[in-house]
Amino acid sequence: MELRLFSFILLAFFLGNSRVGFAQNEDSTHILTELNRGFALAYSKPDSAKIICTGALRYAQKVNYQYGEMKALNVCGILQDITANYDSAISLYFSSIAIADKLDDTKSRAQVGNNVGLIYWNNEKLDSAIYWYRQSEAIFRKIDFKPGLANVLNNMGLIYNDQNDYDHSIPIHKEAFEIRKQLADTFGMGASLHNISMSYWDKNQYDSSIFYGLKAIPYRLHVKDLNGLSKTYNNLALAYGSLNKYAESVKYFQLAIPLKQKVEDKYGLASCYNNLGATYIEMQQSDSAFKYCELGYEIALKEKYLRVVWDLAGNLSKLYAQKGDFKNAYALKDTAFKYRSHQYEAETNERMQKLQVEFDVKRKEAQLQTLSAEKKLADLDIERRNLQLLLVIGATLLLAIIALLGFIAFKRKKKLELERALREEKLQSSRAVIEATEEERNRIAKDLHDGIGQQLAALKLGWEHTMGQWKENQTFNPEEKEKYSKLLDATGADIRSISHRMMPRALQEKGLVPAIEEMLELTLSPAQVQFSFEHYNITQRFEKRLEVSLYRILQELVKNIIRHSKASQVTVQLMVVKKQLILIVEDNGVGFDSTNNTSDGMGLLSLRGRVDTVHGNINFEPSPVSGVLVTVRIPV
Repeated sequence: MELRLFSFILLAFFLGNSRVGFAQNEDSTHILTELNRGFALAYSKPDSAKIICTGALRYAQKVNYQYGEMKALNVCGILQDITANYDSAISLYFSSIAIADKLDDTKSRAQVGNNVGLIYWNNEKLDSAIYWYRQSEAIFRKIDFKPGLANVLNNMGLIYNDQNDYDHSIPIHKEAFEIRKQLADTFGMGASLHNISMSYWDKNQYDSSIFYGLKAIPYRLHVKDLNGLSKTYNNLALAYGSLNKYAESVKYFQLAIPLKQKVEDKYGLASCYNNLGATYIEMQQSDSAFKYCELGYEIALKEKYLRVVWDLAGNLSKLYAQKGDFKNAYALKDTAFKYRSHQYEAETNERMQKLQVEFDVKRKEAQLQTLSAEKKLADLDIERRNLQLLLVIGATLLLAIIALLGFIAFKRKKKLELERALREEKLQSSRAVIEATEEERNRIAKDLHDGIGQQLAALKLGWEHTMGQWKENQTFNPEEKEKYSKLLDATGADIRSISHRMMPRALQEKGLVPAIEEMLELTLSPAQVQFSFEHYNITQRFEKRLEVSLYRILQELVKNIIRHSKASQVTVQLMVVKKQLILIVEDNGVGFDSTNNTSDGMGLLSLRGRVDTVHGNINFEPSPVSGVLVTVRIPV
């Protein structure tokens, strides 16, 4: 299968002419050049690639070149994806999508969406991958961008193949072929026909598999796609073999082998040798079968291709057994089982030894019927030595079993220790939440006593004084009236402030998004910290307990940023993805130690405690730029 044939949509995304009105031509050229230079090192020197592309991103932000920033975010996301930093990659991709939406650039949005789908595909989250591919597919169809549509359809078809859903995969691959045919994309046409052929092979419809495989060959020859051509030849050979057409099967294996050698596809070459050897076994041509099985076995053993070694060892074992060379047959059988699973190594060795002993005993019984008494005594001596060998083997196996039991006991002890540590951490988190709650109550009580209580007492005294004046001369002092009016206003403001800290009005009346916007404005702006807040797919209110918990979690994170991070910029993202509410908070500060056990550590325990109450999880990692990237995931 042509897995991830057009994985990342990248070059078409950031090569070409610059957008007018966003940056000077010199700036845009510099950014594009740096992105190209950085991505060229993506697989050989990923750390250097990240430094170069991050520099291009910062430069685009500095000159306010939004289109270049969007492209740089996409490239930085790809680099994080390549190095398996998936949360960081998702964050960068979503930032790129936000700018694409702002610029009304639907084509770029769909291209980045394709890359988001790849993350989910690579992490075996196939439903989420299909969701993002479907979004990109809809955009590409709307704007009639056929290259992107063919790419997305190719990826979706391969995912449906992974799910064995051929009723979806085959029509999708056929549509991708028709689009590539319109584009005169010879390379892509050959790949699509190969994918259709493989789908029919997986579906056990071998005639159809052969039909489409043969159609793929001219296209792959035309573009000199040697790697793809070798795969098509190999698939045709397998299909013919499944129909017992062994001559045709041998023909296409022989065509595939030199191509595998030329493109240095060692795994594919070992597999070809294995399959060709198995075909010769079916044709009862033992010499040819030996030749190719041994060639494949040598490569697979050297490169440690476990499954191929297992298959080849099994085939060679059968061939040696047919020749009567039981020693080599059993040795290769033993190798096959070892490479299949180390877990069964002791059991396999024991079984092989028993088979060898049984064979020796039967052979000796046959010899004892014809040999002389002297020969019989010699054979009995051999049996005695064999018995000693069995005793040694039995003792060895017993020691192995004892060691295994000891290892299991050790692992169980470690598991119990881990469970105790987790319980202790959860207990500390609960204590931290309780302490934070009590601290908040004490602060509110102090505010009520020291602030509002004293203000109300002053109002009472002032009112009594004013009423005394009224009784004496039936008049009010305007200055005192103004003073008490201001005191009443201040008391009301204090009451509203305390009420807001206990339960923000915006959270109760408008929901999570407006409440977060208000909280960020009220806390970060006075601290002279710039911030941005982006949200996606938030279309409804959530359960009250969940909203309050997430609001408090973000409030605690913002408080920590202001107190400790020395950050000048904060980015907050809130989104719903596949029944998960995801909060991402990123700052450019100095970072902090999430394992700290001081008061700051208690704050982090409080955070973990709040997250646990809504059955979520929280993760801290370094930001791709600087500072800290915090990701909170809560099921909804």
